[in-house]
Amino acid sequence: FDSVIKAVPGYPWVYVYRAALRFKGGDLEGAYEDAAKLSELRPRSAAGYALQGGIEAQKDRRDRALERFERALERSRRGWVYALRGSIRTRWNDIENAHRDMDRALRAEELPWLRLERAKILNRKGRFGAALKDLSEVSRRLPENPEPFLFAASIQLDQAQYGRSIESLSRAIGLRPDNPMSYRRRAHALAVEGRIKEAQADLERACRLSPDPRADAFPRD
Repeated sequence: FDSVIKAVPGYPWVYVYRAALRFKGGDLEGAYEDAAKLSELRPRSAAGYALQGGIEAQKDRRDRALERFERALERSRRGWVYALRGSIRTRWNDIENAHRDMDRALRAEELPWLRLERAKILNRKGRFGAALKDLSEVSRRLPENPEPFLFAASIQLDQAQYGRSIESLSRAIGLRPDNPMSYRRRAHALAVEGRIKEAQADLERACRLSPDPRADAFPRD
């Protein structure tokens, strides 16, 4: 990246990629410098300010993070800006405002991954039916992705909806048959339903995929 910046110092988006690498490597100051440079080069773009907000949040400077996000939203009210702020607010346990951000994100852009993130917030709020409704829509739009089925099964197990959890886990296993935890969770639901032989078969599959002494017994409520 340094060589690209030296060759084309005014090219803004290289700073996005370097900022992401620096952030991942723990160099928050360097990442912030790159985000600020992006805002300098593209002052009407939301990206630089949103990046700065994310970095300030990582430093736990909440007021500064929110101020940077307000600057980003002055430039663009795209769904991803609200979603990023919402995910950060979720980490802060500011669930009500996180929920509002995800609602705004979905009004701006109807994207499956935004519904998935909102389902996580709804689950945190105890609104299990609404979370499952979002997950159903995600699975309809992303039928090859096992994540919404696994998440739905987790909620259904917690709500003692064992039959539905078996259906969700079966869909997830069909999409990703190499995940041992899916078999263990389905074994739990099958055992509660009295389908002991099927539960035992699932535990055996799970052990073949990932031997674990904790799989010797059925999980208990």
